[in-house]
Amino acid sequence: MVEAWEAEVRARLAGRSTAVPPAAWCGRALAAFEDVALRDALLLSAGSGPRTERARALLLAGAGASAQLVGAAVQEVDARRAALAAGLAVDVARHAEGRAAAGAWAVAAWLHWSAGDGLRAGGCAQLAVERDPAHRLGRLVAQAVGAGLPARGR
Repeated sequence: MVEAWEAEVRARLAGRSTAVPPAAWCGRALAAFEDVALRDALLLSAGSGPRTERARALLLAGAGASAQLVGAAVQEVDARRAALAAGLAVDVARHAEGRAAAGAWAVAAWLHWSAGDGLRAGGCAQLAVERDPAHRLGRLVAQAVGAGLPARGR
């Protein structure tokens, strides 16, 4: 799913895609959001560069990558790329209901925050927490927005 997600983000960057992906594709993305390593690899779609690629490879190999993830998430964020990936996560979230949508809304929240859009990040985080009050990523972004931490876009 990571390769398919990245291909769709690249297509959106190039202006070749604005359509909502098919339901089956969105279903695979929703399942990926439930696996923390896969979800984190998809969160890395906010950036590009050697740190991002290294962190993604470590995550997918099951080697853990917290330090690498943080480095890539802080140093290689591209606000436009993050915003387009956030829009893709919103498209996926709209294919689900209830708790099944929480992961997609949380990913959208993180990506919007990474793009520098605290307002959209807060809205998506609220939707994630409404669907699943225990969703850790959704709560993390909601707390960051609620605490007034500035969105991170560049």
